[in-house]
Amino acid sequence: MPFSTATHRMMTATQWAPEEPAYRITDTLWTSPASTDSHMATTADGEVVINTGFAYAASRHRERFEEALGRALDVRKIVYTQAYFEQIGGWSAFTGPEVETIAHRDHTNTLRDQKDLAGFFLPRNQQVLHPLMPEDGARAIYTENVDATIDTTVHDSHIFELGGRRFELYSVPGGEATDCIAVWVPDERVVFTGNLVGALYGAIPNLYTIRGARIRSARLFVQSCQRVLDLEPEIHVTGHDEPIVGAERIQTELRKVMDAVTYIHDQTVAGMNAGKDLWSLMGEIRLPAELEPAPGRCPVSWCVRAVWEDYAGWARLESTTELYHVPAKSIWADVVELAGGVEPLARRAAEQLSKGQPLEAVHLTDIALSVEPAHRHSLEVRLAAHELLLSRAGNSFDELGYLESEVDRARNALGGSSG
Repeated sequence: MPFSTATHRMMTATQWAPEEPAYRITDTLWTSPASTDSHMATTADGEVVINTGFAYAASRHRERFEEALGRALDVRKIVYTQAYFEQIGGWSAFTGPEVETIAHRDHTNTLRDQKDLAGFFLPRNQQVLHPLMPEDGARAIYTENVDATIDTTVHDSHIFELGGRRFELYSVPGGEATDCIAVWVPDERVVFTGNLVGALYGAIPNLYTIRGARIRSARLFVQSCQRVLDLEPEIHVTGHDEPIVGAERIQTELRKVMDAVTYIHDQTVAGMNAGKDLWSLMGEIRLPAELEPAPGRCPVSWCVRAVWEDYAGWARLESTTELYHVPAKSIWADVVELAGGVEPLARRAAEQLSKGQPLEAVHLTDIALSVEPAHRHSLEVRLAAHELLLSRAGNSFDELGYLESEVDRARNALGGSSG
């Protein structure tokens, strides 16, 4: 049975059910679940809040914590594990005159990426993550956030005490952004890692998300995870879903993800040094069975490309045209003219599809539809090609989301097609 976003674990791991209460991790630690969770630690001298969630959820996060404690919160510290809107958007619901907000020193740079490129990222988020981000909701994420005032910045590490309890913050720059922080509560051997290991525990991290973000370093990811494992935690709280409990389980499961990323990295580097091109490596590299991850956000091939481009950048040196501003599509009209019109290209695309080669079919429909966007035969082949790709796709949420969007787009275009 083909996979879909509707049945993917991402939908339950990031579900926002405001009617649900906060739940207890330990006697003094709590989580308020949402699309990205908020956490709270109680002390004799007030509370520490780790991440404040999206702006739209923040008041409910606070309310849940107060319901759990049976009293008003006395927040003294806010700690951010990274500067994505899903972690910092609710700052105003928790801050106050006596509250210290702590974040990594790269917090401002991560936040600026999102704000400066909001017009670019918004439609891409809607295309790839459409099951999670209806249009109005996605737009609100970029417009309803307030800038947190950061009082203390962390470079490599930072320690503070509150109410006799010790909190240790460690930089883990191999996470989703360079400003990622892990929060270690040594008294209870609990570590909060936000989205260091990605949105879905046990999956390979999204080293590059196609909705748009900076590439994550595979090597830094492994080093950052090792820093967490060196703490020997007994409870691991991530940004989504339930805590992982048990020192041995944490070591075993996180080590497996690290080994998978290391394997992808090493195989890609070996292929680069052997003179293999990017496309060959994307098609060839597979994880061995013992490293097969849990369903996640991206296929292995995207991680291969992320490793390649993290080292080599955008220049593959396959054609002189890479170095200049004229893309291949600038001569597609010439190709159509030489082919005798769009219909011969549509027929060839259909032949490719009949041979089980949907990507070759998409290449050809790209050319045909660039000249005649409403050409019905090309749209029909394009739709069928994307449906075949969707049926073959693995259980990777972002790939499924993108392909579902393209299927819908082709169907909608057929409604107004001609010829």
